[in-house]
Amino acid sequence: MKMADKYDVIIIGAGMGGLSCGAWLAKKRLKVLVVEQNSKVGGAVSSFKRDGFTFDAGASVFPGLEEGGIIRTLLRNLDVEKDLGFIRQDQPLTYVLPDFIVPMQNLPGTQEQLSSLFPHEAENISTVFSDIDKLWKQLGYSFFFGLGPLDMAKILVTSRILTKLMRKSVTQYLDEHFTDPKLKAIFTMPVENLVGVRASRAPALTMVMYGMFLTDKPYYPGGGTQTMVDALAQGIRDNGGEVLLSSLAEKILIEKNKAFGVRVVSSPLAQSKGEGGKLTQPKEILGRYIVSNSDACKTFFNLVGEENLPKRFAEKLRGYERAHDILVVYLGVDTDLKKEGITPSFYMFSSSYDIEDMYVDIEQRILAGKCPPLSTPLYQLHDPTVAPEGMSCVSMHFVPAPPPQWRWDAEVKEKIADMMIRSAENVIPDLSKHIVVKEIGTPQTIEKYTLSTYLGWALRSGELSKKLDYQTPVKNLFLTGQWTKDGGNVLFTTISGLKTARLILAKEGVKGALAELGY
Repeated sequence: MKMADKYDVIIIGAGMGGLSCGAWLAKKRLKVLVVEQNSKVGGAVSSFKRDGFTFDAGASVFPGLEEGGIIRTLLRNLDVEKDLGFIRQDQPLTYVLPDFIVPMQNLPGTQEQLSSLFPHEAENISTVFSDIDKLWKQLGYSFFFGLGPLDMAKILVTSRILTKLMRKSVTQYLDEHFTDPKLKAIFTMPVENLVGVRASRAPALTMVMYGMFLTDKPYYPGGGTQTMVDALAQGIRDNGGEVLLSSLAEKILIEKNKAFGVRVVSSPLAQSKGEGGKLTQPKEILGRYIVSNSDACKTFFNLVGEENLPKRFAEKLRGYERAHDILVVYLGVDTDLKKEGITPSFYMFSSSYDIEDMYVDIEQRILAGKCPPLSTPLYQLHDPTVAPEGMSCVSMHFVPAPPPQWRWDAEVKEKIADMMIRSAENVIPDLSKHIVVKEIGTPQTIEKYTLSTYLGWALRSGELSKKLDYQTPVKNLFLTGQWTKDGGNVLFTTISGLKTARLILAKEGVKGALAELGY
């Protein structure tokens, strides 16, 4: 198909936000072009192959894929779900602490287990789990899709739980209910992975994630996450849209404070891998609407240019805090871990109950040989297609990792990987003896392949409404993805994509733009 010179919508970046936005706009018959610098779609939700193993690049948790979940519903409406297989995770979370291992399967079972471990806290545990259950049931996906002001006012009046958690941090909420530091540690552990800041600064509303995981158990996309993002890209193409790979958006074209196109060049990343795209010369492509699914600072300061921004907006942008970075170690092992009795789950490890302290002076902790908390998503053990027969994939996430500009030399990377492998051996005995493939993805790697960070902005208590909106100060330029007020992870970036699509469709006079999805 020959690329056109003009589109209704040009989307920069084919992460979950850009793909979901583009797929829905294309379904609504807008002429869509998605521009992606990599040779495949997905960003942090892509997969890659090494010696017969399929590794997920970064994404590790998948609420929204359950029956009735927003991602599953989107895929079904695009008529691309039929080619996908979703694998239910019966034990979504497992916490590995110095004195015990806590498997979490559902809210009632987890409450019972924690009450048996901490009988002196049983009544408070019941209160907290009741709060979590009520919060998720009262809010559900509708809350995240942003109802009108009147609807939100009704929710605030009727939901005492929401009012209670709106301006508290996770630490403040837990301190009000628990006295046992070990119990507090259990509830604190996942916060860093979810919102990119420590529990003392994270909003207590993130507790709703327990409801998502333990009420509507997450599913894993069979064959790796690439199958899911490829399906969304196919949904764009099936509805007349285009996905331009190996192509870099170099500049957003602006005149009189109005975005009207994008200058696109052949991607240096693709060229470095010997994967040239369609473009041999820079090309200016016109679009009535431009959507950026890229890093917000790169979008505004590089693609837009500070000269085209209101001064106060630029100052506000510089004042935002970026979420912590992530390092991922990808291992192919020569044993079938599931057959060896390892339960597929999302494992979180900590060698201390003072979770907050483990995030202080992280660079010095690494150089001193102290392993900070890490997570090991072993959902892939359910899926025999991602590894050679009799073998398994293991991915380990280290959050927070030092930033991309830190001294990421080979010695430091190997030192961190060795610490992580030793820690994981608390669950996978002799892991180090079975490694046949090892890759290390640093924050530099993630920035290289996604032109972004893993989670976007840090989500801090009291700042939920202060993040970037989808409509920017530049007319006809929109944002989507983890740099908007929805924040990062597969679910929220998908929601942000659909909300951006809804805004554009409203400008086109389309009412009830998400009605087929139930919103």
